Amino acid sequence: MHRLDKDTSGCLILIKNKNYIYQLNKKNNTITKEYHALVVGNTQNNFNIILQQSILNKYNKKIKNDEKNTISYCKKIKSYKSYSFIKILPVTGKIHQIRIHLSHIGHPVLNDKKYGNLNFNNNMKKIGISRLLLHSASIKFICPIQHEEINIKAPYDNIINNILNKL
Repeated sequence: MHRLDKDTSGCLILIKNKNYIYQLNKKNNTITKEYHALVVGNTQNNFNIILQQSILNKYNKKIKNDEKNTISYCKKIKSYKSYSFIKILPVTGKIHQIRIHLSHIGHPVLNDKKYGNLNFNNNMKKIGISRLLLHSASIKFICPIQHEEINIKAPYDNIINNILNKL
């Protein structure tokens, strides 16, 4: 149904029946995804990122280059000395959208080898953290067959829990 970037932990929807995907999309169902990320720097408490797809295309040529906007809503969960732990609600869903959005505004996800900050990534490696610190925390949608809200949540893995405790 959707994919996660390599090294992203958390929720993932797997659907074995193509008809179910069709019904889910046909019913104009809104799927709400919430991600959590540890990013470089001190972010604002609430902020939105709106970029044209053509800007995302400059970072990754696989993204269609047109004038449509990509949107992510963000909220700070907690501040640390040089980092912020944030919640991201992507409205659109383009390849690497969250990672590109955050990098573009100067707050890349820690250990993002493609769009991140090499100095901060090296500091994380020194304390034993080498994977992308991005987590798919929850997914919510209306089941097109049962017409009930499905809300899936995933707890943080040991890596994220350990880094948050160290900070």
